[in-house]
Amino acid sequence: MRSRVLGGILWLFVVPACAPRALRIHLPEGSYVSTTLVRERAARPAENITREVLGRTGHLGYQLVHVRSREERHFHARQDLVVVLLSGSGVLWMEGERLRMDPGDVAVVPAGKEHFFVNTGDEPASAFVVSAPPLEAPDVVPVRPRP
Repeated sequence: MRSRVLGGILWLFVVPACAPRALRIHLPEGSYVSTTLVRERAARPAENITREVLGRTGHLGYQLVHVRSREERHFHARQDLVVVLLSGSGVLWMEGERLRMDPGDVAVVPAGKEHFFVNTGDEPASAFVVSAPPLEAPDVVPVRPRP
């Protein structure tokens, strides 16, 4: 009987804590990005990769990035990135290392590190990407395939 009660108590507290909930990213302007908004925006574009600048502070910029299939190999000369996968799934290749990414996973990509993302799902993968310093102009340096 005691184990049943304990099991019931654990179920009351643990199961709701593990249940998926709507994600909100609170922005400095008092607005926020929700998982619903991310899904709506990811479904809109027909391009392979779309970027939507959300804002910036004096030290960092933040944007939504949607990838339908894959990025080309590249690096950023000046920006460090923090990538938070919001929806979809895929593999982030960084300096030849394969990093599996699922919703909620976070990756830090230092400036100068070769990387690219490959979507492994049926829907666009969407990420909240923070860059420091803020992106002033395109800072994507393509990496040519090795012979």
